[in-house]
Amino acid sequence: TMNYTVQKEKLINAKKSVEEKSQPIIGFRPQYFSQNEETYKILDSINISYNCGFISGLKYIPGHQNDTKPYKITNHSIYAVPISSYKTLNQTIYLCDISASNKYKLNGTEWYTILKNKFDDCEEKDEPMVLVLNPWITGNETIGYWQAFTGFLNYTDNKNISVVSTKELVDYYNETPIPIQIIQDETPGTPAFEAILAISCIYFIACVMRKRKEN
Repeated sequence: TMNYTVQKEKLINAKKSVEEKSQPIIGFRPQYFSQNEETYKILDSINISYNCGFISGLKYIPGHQNDTKPYKITNHSIYAVPISSYKTLNQTIYLCDISASNKYKLNGTEWYTILKNKFDDCEEKDEPMVLVLNPWITGNETIGYWQAFTGFLNYTDNKNISVVSTKELVDYYNETPIPIQIIQDETPGTPAFEAILAISCIYFIACVMRKRKEN
């Protein structure tokens, strides 16, 4: 991890560059989960509201190993948003399609089974399911992950759930909603991309949670 000065310069420049072509940036996800206490201080100083650089059960703030819902990082203004994970008999799998494909070598059928089983587990425990999807993996119709994704959408179609943005997920568990509206960018007009909302056409984080009961 880079020192404070280098980190701050890179993060400020990156945030500024994206905002010149997009909307205000309020979320952060570190590449390869490389971050430290100084990173959190910088995120506070540049008005970042949430940090998705965590994985439930794998990468977490001490004391939050098993947390699946957004939680406040102690002594900071930002929220940690854990990406979901799924435990098999042999390993714990991080719910990111690139990781599933490249690291765990899962085929489309195996990936679908994990998504389905994790959804059932989250539904039973009333926990959010947070996963990272990338257009060049899930949007690729030749490797089976697109079919796994559409199958997952079909499976959850009649369930009592909401698919929300990361901001909306944090707001749900936060007494003070983040005062900025995120508008997701459109993706390229190919059939496989039409069902995928991508932030700057790079990736998006899908947050699946049970709907609030109506009063």
